[in-house]
Amino acid sequence: MNTNGVAVPLAVRLVRNCSDPATLTLRKIVPAGLLLGLFATGITMPSQAALLQAIYTDAGSANWSDAANWDTTNYPHEDNPAGDTYDAMVGSGTATLTEAIIVEKLTLSGDATEIAGDFDLTVRDTITWSDGEFSGNADLNVNGSMEINGNTKEITDRTVKIPNGSTVNWNASDITATDVTIDNDGLFDIKNSFLDITGTGSTFNNNNGATIQKSSGSSSSTLDTMTVNNDGTIHVQDGEIVIGAGTSTGIFNINTGDRLEIEFGTTHIFGTGVDLQGGGDFEVDGTLTLNDSLAVDTGILSMDLNAATINGAGTVTVTSATGTLDWRDGTIAGTGDLNIESDGTLNISNNPKLLSRDLNNSSTVNWSSSDVTVSDGVTIQQSSHGDF
Repeated sequence: MNTNGVAVPLAVRLVRNCSDPATLTLRKIVPAGLLLGLFATGITMPSQAALLQAIYTDAGSANWSDAANWDTTNYPHEDNPAGDTYDAMVGSGTATLTEAIIVEKLTLSGDATEIAGDFDLTVRDTITWSDGEFSGNADLNVNGSMEINGNTKEITDRTVKIPNGSTVNWNASDITATDVTIDNDGLFDIKNSFLDITGTGSTFNNNNGATIQKSSGSSSSTLDTMTVNNDGTIHVQDGEIVIGAGTSTGIFNINTGDRLEIEFGTTHIFGTGVDLQGGGDFEVDGTLTLNDSLAVDTGILSMDLNAATINGAGTVTVTSATGTLDWRDGTIAGTGDLNIESDGTLNISNNPKLLSRDLNNSSTVNWSSSDVTVSDGVTIQQSSHGDF
């Protein structure tokens, strides 16, 4: 840069464009020491963008766009005035959006605190959510990261959008979600045990290329009150994730010693492309409907409750020495076959159960206890190469 004939070195940083998250913009950064030197010589600089901290004071109107409700001259919104952006902090009262708002950072805290209104709210950097409620029939755009901490909190009607490259870290506390949609194209990381999403009418879309993971906490966390559609990856690295209804075509990667569970009383549908990975346990306690073939070539597919059911037209093939079907209870039904082959293992134990699909064994079936009722018309085919 050249100012009044003086060359001025500038640093730059890349900033995400809020209206088009795929676009990055160069923003100039001038070192403070350099500014002091310029002022001393009388050289002036063009105005630079400022990050202003704005605290919501809840002066009475409950309107985000009323400057009287903030401790800053203007209410927090990008380029208000031109070039400025905000670190907005809402710790009391209700701040109602009456227009689409963009800020750099946002903190929502305090019991009975709410950000409401049917307008989009976009945060380019970090959302810190330690208490309170998001509501309103519009988008909440997490264009950087979200840290979920503190106490039980609520979200109602919002569509939470997590773009590619963005991260939600769920560190603590339950969430009550009512009629919420989560559209994940980034990373949703469950970082503790006993974290539950409760409520009704909500959907979690884990899109192609996106990841839900449980990275820490040796006990379970539950998403089973939501419809979970997994077209990306669900990765259980520690403990257990419980899901319920939904339709999936993606990857379920479960580390050895860990578990993913289909909750009792729910139905989850597997379409084309589902891939079970890792050495852990995929446990069916509800109903798993197979619309296409499913290979169990690593880890464990298990059934533990009387109500547990595998059905549908898809064939189940347990293959390779690292693949096991542990049938401890429930019903295996549907029009597709159950094939035990290529060193795969079927273990039959515990309680009485029902077989309503053809069984073809060319590997190993270990039947240690309990009766098995076989429906009319079902064929059990035992290969000379298999052990039963």
